[in-house]
Amino acid sequence: PQGDEDGQPALSPVASTEVSELPITSVPDRTATVTGVAQPPTIPAGPRPEAVIDAAARPDPAVVASAIPMDRISGTSHTPIHGARHGVEGTMKPELGEIVINRYTLMTLIREEPGLQAWRAHDRVLSQDCQLFLVNDADALPQINDVASALVLSRNTNVTEVLQLRRHEGTMVIVTGLDHGDSLSAYLEHHIRPLEHEAIRSILGQSARTMQQLLLKGLRTPALSTDTLRLTAHGVELADIPLSPLLAERSGAKPGIGTEQLAIRQLSSVLYAMLTNTPSTQRLEYAMADLPIDTPDELRLLCRRGLELEDDGQPAVPMVTLAEFTALLGEWTPFDRLRDRDFIQ
Repeated sequence: PQGDEDGQPALSPVASTEVSELPITSVPDRTATVTGVAQPPTIPAGPRPEAVIDAAARPDPAVVASAIPMDRISGTSHTPIHGARHGVEGTMKPELGEIVINRYTLMTLIREEPGLQAWRAHDRVLSQDCQLFLVNDADALPQINDVASALVLSRNTNVTEVLQLRRHEGTMVIVTGLDHGDSLSAYLEHHIRPLEHEAIRSILGQSARTMQQLLLKGLRTPALSTDTLRLTAHGVELADIPLSPLLAERSGAKPGIGTEQLAIRQLSSVLYAMLTNTPSTQRLEYAMADLPIDTPDELRLLCRRGLELEDDGQPAVPMVTLAEFTALLGEWTPFDRLRDRDFIQ
């Protein structure tokens, strides 16, 4: 059964806004455990020579990490953040080559916005690269802590893995694995013709199932779009979910909409984007007349009811649960059984 916003299950103590650390063990078993409150070390003071980066770990200038597209983060989100006190609570401002919390060497600055830095970093303990986010937006920290904690509890393999979460000097440090595959936005931008309907059903079905699981674990600020949905060899992956309170809401949802209804609208918006071969960033208005003439009836109905669109002057009956959404979608083919021709018409 699907819960609404008031019926979300309570999070365990890991979702507390108190300092929490979710360390990864020396053996990469991909299982994060809570070890209690830790006293985080500070970044070493003094000069910051680039020599602290091992030569073998220096990034190739020709390779630019793309964890967050340049237009993905917005100063406003579906859950507005009012009066962010940038620089008041957040005092952690590392630079290229520094080592954060005695473990992560900062290699490439991917993105910088008021209240946020995103880095590609190198984990010196596990000898592997990762993504490291520094959030010093004081009002967003409790929400981000809750979302990141919910992701750890979910242990969902269709979400970019959260490896460590720590609060230090008014800054939230979030370490995640690297994103896999390509964003759906990139796929749509590089292909003239739309996806086959079988592939669309598979992407939508796996995304809806993942969203159901995350909502049951306590996610309250879904931020699904063609930017955050990535296509991999094994299926879909939802990226940047820990930062969802800071991400732009792309579906055009009305303020105050419930969590599950927001997830339904975002899934329907992604469906509309796939059918019209248009990334979420390029369209915020929807019309049934713009759907391709060969759109299957069930996909047309999902767009109409999920986005509450009129058809021939008749208003749509909105959906209220993800269970209804998945029932209307029907059966879908797992990714490992799709054929290459299912992706491009």
